Amino acid sequence: MIGPSDPMAWAKFPRNQVTMGMIREGAKKDRRIGAIYREHIAGRVCDDRGNLLKFWDGATWQPVEKG
Repeated sequence: MIGPSDPMAWAKFPRNQVTMGMIREGAKKDRRIGAIYREHIAGRVCDDRGNLLKFWDGATWQPVEKG
């Protein structure tokens, strides 16, 4: 069995708020996830509280619609 080519892809390309919450919590324990979380903040994928601002749709970043 072959694993994913990038085992951290789930963190690099969050698709929903639940995943972003996992990234935020994981950042407290894992320096690799912490680096990804900081990149997301810098890139405006999320704010500094972990609120998702953009999500990955499989091809591009899409803004989260506020409703």
